[in-house]
Amino acid sequence: MNEILEIIAQGVSSIYRHELAVFAVGTSTLSLLLCLLDWTSSKLFNTASLLKVGYGGIRTLQSFLFWGLGAGLAAYVGGLAGLFNIQSINSNIIIGVGWPTILPRLIEMVEKEEEVEQDEQVSEEEQ
Repeated sequence: MNEILEIIAQGVSSIYRHELAVFAVGTSTLSLLLCLLDWTSSKLFNTASLLKVGYGGIRTLQSFLFWGLGAGLAAYVGGLAGLFNIQSINSNIIIGVGWPTILPRLIEMVEKEEEVEQDEQVSEEEQ
């Protein structure tokens, strides 16, 4: 039993690094601030969201929660993989600001690919 606990402890210690956690929290905070700014501007000027996020009721809370968690998780995993210089404030800013602006485009691309695949399946079935 002690051996199993030691293996688990080694696995967790190889994944968790304090500096990565701080980097991820900072990135997540910046992302949340950007989403707050987007929400405020969309309500203040009565326009659509610049980030193409749906706000209203519980959807607002979900948007804020998922944007922040997504940016933090992307920063943590990217830092763990060595994709980012976690010592740099610039990396923190780029990921925190870039995440909310890149994710809608990624979602759009996936939706378009799904539509193309569905169209191809329908055309194959017709033949």
